Amino acid sequence: MSARLDTGDRACPGGLGGPPLRNVQLASNGPRFSRRRHGTVWCDEPAIVTDTYRPAPPPATRTARPSRVQLFATCLVDRFFPGVGHATVAALERAGVDVHVPADQTCCGQPAFNGGFIDEARAMARQTIDVLSASADPVVVPSGSCTDMIVNHYPELLAEDAVYGPKARELASRTWELSQFLV
Repeated sequence: MSARLDTGDRACPGGLGGPPLRNVQLASNGPRFSRRRHGTVWCDEPAIVTDTYRPAPPPATRTARPSRVQLFATCLVDRFFPGVGHATVAALERAGVDVHVPADQTCCGQPAFNGGFIDEARAMARQTIDVLSASADPVVVPSGSCTDMIVNHYPELLAEDAVYGPKARELASRTWELSQFLV
């Protein structure tokens, strides 16, 4: 199946600006492309498709929302979008949750992991696990990709590590993406 991503001479808000890509081969299990309108510009944007997403339990089986959480702010929020961090804290506090932001947070390691730098990703995972394991409070993350890294990839990355493997699984079990936690 071929697809042509053509945004013309205007940049697409989804980052697909520039010259059109021709004859892009899409695997049957790869991302699906859809046409979306952004103002007066039509753009081809990948739809989010994943088989690793962990949905929140149905409301009937979910326990009461904890009154205290740790916020893993993410490196992008910390360095480029601090307003997102402030808004996240405000939203959680409006929901009646006390928010603790542990010191010494760094990147979750996803850029290194995605780039194939597995040893560096493991080092960042261990650092994050150490920081977030100082408290047993649930962890809320305002980023789906960083949540995915902690919940799905940390246990895989550290599966053979006798010390950090169990810690990674325990942290994954109490980590929530912001919207999952609030809904």
